[in-house]
Amino acid sequence: MTEVIIAVAILAIAATPLISNFVKSGTINKKARAHLNAMNIAQDIMEGFSAYKGEDLINKFESQKSLRGNVLPSGMEYASHGDMSFDGTKYTRSFKVNVNNKNEAAIASGSGARLYSEKSVSENSVKVKMNKDNPNYYFYIDGLKQQKTTYNVDVTISYDKYKKTVGPDLNRMYDVNGKVDCSYSNIEAFSGDKALSSSPYQTVLTEQFIGKSSSSPKKEDFDGKVYHTIKCVVKNDTSDPKVPNYQVLITDRYEVKSAYRSSLGLTDTNAVKNIRTEENIYPNSAIEKPRNVYIYYTGMVGSSASNVLDTIEIENLTGEPINFYVLRQKRRESDPINESYKCSLNIVSRDSSKETDKTNYHTKVVQNLRYNLNYDAFNNLRYYDESGKKVSNWQHLDAIQGKVSTTDSPAGTTYYDRTRCDIKYNLPTLIEEKVYDKCISDGIMKDTTPAVYDVTIVVKDAKNNKKVAEYTGSLSGGIE
Repeated sequence: MTEVIIAVAILAIAATPLISNFVKSGTINKKARAHLNAMNIAQDIMEGFSAYKGEDLINKFESQKSLRGNVLPSGMEYASHGDMSFDGTKYTRSFKVNVNNKNEAAIASGSGARLYSEKSVSENSVKVKMNKDNPNYYFYIDGLKQQKTTYNVDVTISYDKYKKTVGPDLNRMYDVNGKVDCSYSNIEAFSGDKALSSSPYQTVLTEQFIGKSSSSPKKEDFDGKVYHTIKCVVKNDTSDPKVPNYQVLITDRYEVKSAYRSSLGLTDTNAVKNIRTEENIYPNSAIEKPRNVYIYYTGMVGSSASNVLDTIEIENLTGEPINFYVLRQKRRESDPINESYKCSLNIVSRDSSKETDKTNYHTKVVQNLRYNLNYDAFNNLRYYDESGKKVSNWQHLDAIQGKVSTTDSPAGTTYYDRTRCDIKYNLPTLIEEKVYDKCISDGIMKDTTPAVYDVTIVVKDAKNNKKVAEYTGSLSGGIE
């Protein structure tokens, strides 16, 4: 009998840690299952999120019908969802959509203030309230059932780390160092509303036209009476086809109109001034072809439809593709010449420097010469093509930009004017639509990478509201 008691005691002593391990193992397995379930929920939700861009996803939180079956799996049951605000320490539920799990087609009723859209519960087009000063959206999905456990889910959609690479904004000056193959600037230097004496035209006006005049004209006497021509020629100036020598030649000329020379005290000789004469702005003995050439300039005061003073001439004589960016800049924040400004753009694209050689369409030009620069580029949408007909993609652009509805007329919706710049391409006549479409761009689209939204999904146990799992990811698109 004693032996039996001793054996039982030994077994009890040995079994105690084993039983404890079994209990702990069961608890750990339970927690692991809960964590796994929570992670599966978060992954399922993120997978649903990934089908939408940032703004579209925010709209999906409008109602049960728009959320479940689109973002959430159709069989996933939950109690409510809505908007939250966050003050840095706690979340506050603001808008609530009451869910009817038995009728997914029904639009559930909602209560509270909608934070992130212009409307309450609706299946119609919803305009998202964008708030770049506080670029975070907070949502919740409460009472979400997975097996025997109920979870609450907090969702944060943030573009704090919003990534955007902006290319040329054609309405403003920008730094081009290291971004282009070569560039030429005729930008006049201005301080406030007054031109500085060091600006190119002011120097020509003072030292050449006024300085060499036999009378005593004032600066304003030359307004509207001086032609300005910038000519850019790109060619391969080599006698050895195996060793190219690319050049980018700039000629920049001011010329007083012949009809006014005598009254301004100028002769035909001193009424013309070249500040550049076929000056090569590309490295000497360059064997690599320039891909992009940027030309910046400010328009002449008084250049209008009845008195065109500015002419830009481009000649690509390489027989190879080259992009030209012709960018007119504003003189000051609000420039009155933009309301009536007009210029000419003449393009020659040929296989070589020989005038008898055949022409091609290798030269692409991005320009803002038809814009009113007092307005953002996206307000200068092209409505009429070169023949005066409505462009086929106007409604498409409308819808993308959210500018006007697709039924609106162009009146008052765009500041783009095709008559602001006469464009000629390889011909003495104005460019045709098919050539324009192939070779010319108005530059309204910015070169951007998609906006990136950081998404965080936190899954909590509904009983104690403790975090069980967290999942992070990213969404693209949305804010411009």
